[in-house]
Amino acid sequence: MPSTGDAVVTPAAAERVRVWFPMSGRPASALGMRAEALSPDRVRLPFAPWAALDAAKGDIFRVQREEDGQLWVREKLEASGYCAIRVILAADSPLGPLDVGTEAMWPSGVPTAA
Repeated sequence: MPSTGDAVVTPAAAERVRVWFPMSGRPASALGMRAEALSPDRVRLPFAPWAALDAAKGDIFRVQREEDGQLWVREKLEASGYCAIRVILAADSPLGPLDVGTEAMWPSGVPTAA
C-alpha cells in the first residue's frame, strides 16, 4: 500500500455502476450487470455476463449514457485475457435437462454439436 510519511493512503473503493448489454431475441432485449467505473465512459467487468457474447471477466468496455441515464455497452476496448465458455445442454442430454431460464433463451430446434 502506498504511504506518505507516517500516514497510510488506502485506495478509494471502486465505484460500481449498472451497465446494459443490448441483446437480440427473446425473452430479454437487454442484460444488465454491475461493473467497475474506470472513467465516465469506460467500465471493467467483475465477471462474465451470463448471456452477452464476446465479454469476459476483466474486459474493459466503452459505455454511453443515454437520455434516461442508463449506461449502454458500445464496444470492447481491451480484452482481459480471460475466456468465458458457456455450456448449454440439450434437453435429452445424459448430463441433465436444460433449466427453465436457459430453455427460454434458446428456441427449440437450435442445432447442438454431437
